[in-house]
Amino acid sequence: MEAVDAILLTGTVGVGKSTVLMEIGDALDADDEPYALLDLDWLAWVQPADDAPVSVQQILVENLAHASRTFRRAGVRRFVMARAVDAADVAGIRSALGSSVRLLVVQLTAAPQVVAQRLRGRDRGERLAEHLEQANAFAARIEPAQLGVVAVATDHGDVAAVAQEVLAAAGWRS
Repeated sequence: MEAVDAILLTGTVGVGKSTVLMEIGDALDADDEPYALLDLDWLAWVQPADDAPVSVQQILVENLAHASRTFRRAGVRRFVMARAVDAADVAGIRSALGSSVRLLVVQLTAAPQVVAQRLRGRDRGERLAEHLEQANAFAARIEPAQLGVVAVATDHGDVAAVAQEVLAAAGWRS
């Protein structure tokens, strides 16, 4: 079985995970190698029944396992994913991808005031309040060292440079 490499972009809401994910896709378009981009939020955007026998995290892991197998059958050898996670989530994602996949977790970071400015530029009302609260809670509980990850700053707003830094950290660029 051919080697598969994966990058998981993580960080708080508003740090730029989806934006960097898409920029990495643009950069990988220039390569002659199959790849897949996956915003993991969409695999777990669900409101299960109160008595459901599975958690949202279990739904994510099961859906990712299926998607990963399908991508591999399509010849994909590079996956790039995005989602705010904690250490337990990373373990589930690793298991869904399988032991033959090399996973690099990249925590995107930005100063709290930068995240707040970005959120105020895109969100309103209750959603803004919820996202600001989530950003503060994430920053208070997750440090890059806790996940054993590479940290990449997004404060400067140069998305192409962030994408290249992530790709270099993964060994996909020099």
